[in-house]
Amino acid sequence: MMQPSMASSRLQAVFHRSGKMLAVLPSIAAGLPRRPDGGMLLVLLCVAPPVVEESIVQAFGFTSAAGLAPAASATPVLGVFHDLRWLFVYHDSWPTFVAEALAAVLLRSAFVVAVARVMWPDGTGRPPLRDTFRYMATFTMATMVVLTPWAIVAMAASATSLSWFVLGEVVPVLFLVLVLCRGGIVRQWWRGLPTPGALLWSFLGFLAMTASALAITSAPGLWTILIAGVAGAVNAWLWKGLVRSVVSAPVRWRWFPSVPAAFLVGAVALLYLTHAASTGGGFRLGGGQQQAIARVQAAVPGKTVMFVAGYGSTYRPPDTPDPSPSTAVTAESWAPGARLSVPVRYSYRGLAPDGEPLGYNRGATHQSIATAAALLHLQVQDAARRTGRPVAVVAQSEGTLIVHTYLALYPHLHVSDVVLLSPLVRPGRVYFPPAGAESGWGIAAGWVLRGMLTVARWAGSDIISHADEPFVRSIVDHGPFFRNTMLCPSPGVRSIVFMPNVAGAVVPPDTASRIPIRVMPGLHATLLGEKGIDTRIAAFLRGEDVGSPPDTAFRLTQRAAAAWEAPALAVSVNNAWPVGDDLPDASFAHDGDICAVPLDAYRLPGQ
Repeated sequence: MMQPSMASSRLQAVFHRSGKMLAVLPSIAAGLPRRPDGGMLLVLLCVAPPVVEESIVQAFGFTSAAGLAPAASATPVLGVFHDLRWLFVYHDSWPTFVAEALAAVLLRSAFVVAVARVMWPDGTGRPPLRDTFRYMATFTMATMVVLTPWAIVAMAASATSLSWFVLGEVVPVLFLVLVLCRGGIVRQWWRGLPTPGALLWSFLGFLAMTASALAITSAPGLWTILIAGVAGAVNAWLWKGLVRSVVSAPVRWRWFPSVPAAFLVGAVALLYLTHAASTGGGFRLGGGQQQAIARVQAAVPGKTVMFVAGYGSTYRPPDTPDPSPSTAVTAESWAPGARLSVPVRYSYRGLAPDGEPLGYNRGATHQSIATAAALLHLQVQDAARRTGRPVAVVAQSEGTLIVHTYLALYPHLHVSDVVLLSPLVRPGRVYFPPAGAESGWGIAAGWVLRGMLTVARWAGSDIISHADEPFVRSIVDHGPFFRNTMLCPSPGVRSIVFMPNVAGAVVPPDTASRIPIRVMPGLHATLLGEKGIDTRIAAFLRGEDVGSPPDTAFRLTQRAAAAWEAPALAVSVNNAWPVGDDLPDASFAHDGDICAVPLDAYRLPGQ
């Protein structure tokens, strides 16, 4: 990350060099109809916040956050969601969080009041300024409460690099954007149904925010500032249509409490998301997936294939009674590891005295990554000794973190190849301190997450035991290592990534890989069930080149989804990440090859 003094100098240069580029914005504003109700002033109000934010982002080289700036002047709900994501990541104590939250309420309320008054239609009664500000401040605080769970879900996506979280975030936020579109503009914003016109303008705002992120993350250098200004001008057009639709059209169903109803629907959606994850969510290893690994082993008899399943998986050895048929995963196609014709299954509990993998339940996958990596080290050694062949490791989801940590911590002379299925590509981008801490970056976000998981457990979800479980803390406490190195190869080991196309929603557009990547249709942790995956894995293990750069659709998804990500916490500001001042940060612009940084520059799991 760039140091503050360097960033200050570059910030001046950015504003100076972007002056001529931004000179075209008045002509854009002139394209709007000139009315006596302040169209030009509206454009200036909406252009300034994105331009300032994008300029600061570029000055600090904060490339992964470039797509967030257009939302700085977006319509009410989108603007509040923008503020919340920055707020929950960038606070380091409770007093700081309270002060930043209060500032966010006041600034967001003042901005919306200014926009609404500038564009208030002639011939309609305009409420006093004091009343308008009170309505808006109340709306902003209420919207912050309603959107907080989804801002935390966005943080969870940045912490784990798990696409399920992004997909589970965007749809509820869109729903709230539509339901709350009248918020703060009129007095009775909390009840009644939105007008069709207001719904249309709000939906267009959602699309414009996504398209703006796509354009900014596709543009080089300081052109992003110009695009942010254009996005602000588009926001002005959207604000104009929204205010007029809300103020001019009669409200239907005035008796209906739409905002409380939206809150309840959002709570139900959140509980459903956690319940869906706890009942499968793509984590369970089915018979088709087991057969795919077995076919891989049959196709490469010269190597021992070891499969490392992901988070929430279970394993029952052959001929073992199943105590929970509804949740346990059978393993009838998995024969003992000593037989040379079948793959070896990694166990989160280790090996039995006879050398066979022990069965485990979901809770075993919640252990620390360092512990799981130590078990993998022992099991790889045992498999190589018993079979006399090099070991090819095929890992999925959480298993990719375990394999990556194992390769960093232990000698791995017996490992010839590593196949990463649905890897967690850039986890560890945010932080929250342990429960006993009195301060730390993201402390409020951590407690909100704990509360959400407590409610989820009450509702019957058990996919994540608690926010401070060893697996979660392994990622959060070692963020720089996982953030920077997940796509870096290990010496002496051939590696490849098979990534589902939906992963583009959670892989930042500035992500570079030194490992070949093959993008395939599918959801997270489901690729083993896709047709032809076993053939591709076997071809790679035979030494063939099956990697290919991500396609255009994947890259477009990456760039458009940048609008919905939480900003990454800079490595250099967090004292809980003890790394050198000159350590590059994958979330920021950096010189040279980040994979060239020696591993001893990081604090590795278990150290």
